[in-house]
Amino acid sequence: MRNIYLHILLNSLIELFSLVGVIIIVGYLLGLIERWSNFFMAFGMKGILFTAWLGTPIHEIGHALMCFVFHHQVVKIKLLQTKSEDGTLGYVIHRFNRGSLYQMIGNFFIGIAPVFSGIGSLLLLLYLFMPDCYHLFKEYVQNQTMDQPSLSVFISASTFLLEHLFTLKNLINPLFYLYLFLSTCIASHIALSPADIKGATSGLITLYIVILIGNGIAQPNHFASRSPISFVTQYNVYLLAFSSIAILFSLLSLLMSYTFYLIRRS
Repeated sequence: MRNIYLHILLNSLIELFSLVGVIIIVGYLLGLIERWSNFFMAFGMKGILFTAWLGTPIHEIGHALMCFVFHHQVVKIKLLQTKSEDGTLGYVIHRFNRGSLYQMIGNFFIGIAPVFSGIGSLLLLLYLFMPDCYHLFKEYVQNQTMDQPSLSVFISASTFLLEHLFTLKNLINPLFYLYLFLSTCIASHIALSPADIKGATSGLITLYIVILIGNGIAQPNHFASRSPISFVTQYNVYLLAFSSIAILFSLLSLLMSYTFYLIRRS
């Protein structure tokens, strides 16, 4: 009996990670890169606001849209503020019914929503400014097999983007540089704030409890509880491939911050 309980606990953790592990890792990496970028920011708050005018509203709109999806009431929203005592650039205040499992789970997706809105915006910019590259990248992602290692998917997608973005044709195209600037603005502010992570954690715990209960019911009845989870995890390869564009431009922002940092120090 003890082994059965342990099996259910571990199985539920594996399913939870399969379901949301990729987006958590992507969010963590983006946060790490942003912290380093801010550390090397040579122009202080002015340098942050240089990209925040676009990146922060998209970050907050992501929260607000996910509030709508999970039936949370948006009490107040600030897409961008240039002056605040604690340096907060924007925020969304929302209410929810603690008696609703759907709304409780929604806290996780509301917390990580800027990752989705950021990646979506980057893909939209790619479609608008670099349509040829967009269609090639889309076709490339669709041709990826589901059994590839995660790191392999990410590296190959990043390499593909670099090869097809920084071409001679694009380098002589003025729109390419506008695209780089706008994309860097967005990517610089995808990372989750401590408040985002706190809200997402409560939703993640609720999601785990729901999966745990589902597996507890399914185990003695021999239901194939992993089948819907397995179906959803097929899209992890797409998420990994598309997230490469966000990480790529976040690294570009870090490189620019570090370059200006060295110039000002010399």
